Amino acid sequence: MCSSDLVGKVFSNVILIIMLLAIYEVIRRYFFSNPTTWVWEINSHLMCLMGAMAGGYTYLKGSHVSVDILTSRLQPRTRAILSLATAPFFFIFVGCLIWFGAKEAIRSYAVDLRVISQFASPLWPVKSVIPLGGILIFLQGLSGLIRNIRILAEVKEQ
Repeated sequence: MCSSDLVGKVFSNVILIIMLLAIYEVIRRYFFSNPTTWVWEINSHLMCLMGAMAGGYTYLKGSHVSVDILTSRLQPRTRAILSLATAPFFFIFVGCLIWFGAKEAIRSYAVDLRVISQFASPLWPVKSVIPLGGILIFLQGLSGLIRNIRILAEVKEQ
């Protein structure tokens, strides 16, 4: 099991925590007329966490948005060439995600950035997950790059 697969399976369970917190909030709000100040904010953080950590897993499973109507009809070698040609755009995007995500996480920690609310939870934990998720996507993209290079190398050997 690769790291993206493990992370995907672990963080997919965060949805259960989100659901339980939402049920808790609904019961407190509508049955006891005593809403919390923190549940929706924590749920927002958990959704961000889940979204950031799901990128590598989604890439591993081939579930990112793509133009399958064109690429599914191509031979594996042609698909590999096309993927290698577009790889620089992928790595530039992911590099920016990691770089600017890390800068924003550091800044939010340094200035103690908080959500503007009564609960006022810190934002640096959520923002710190963005570059981590970017690193997982980068590693999965690197794996795809190596796989495509191998496809081209196998075709040349035959």
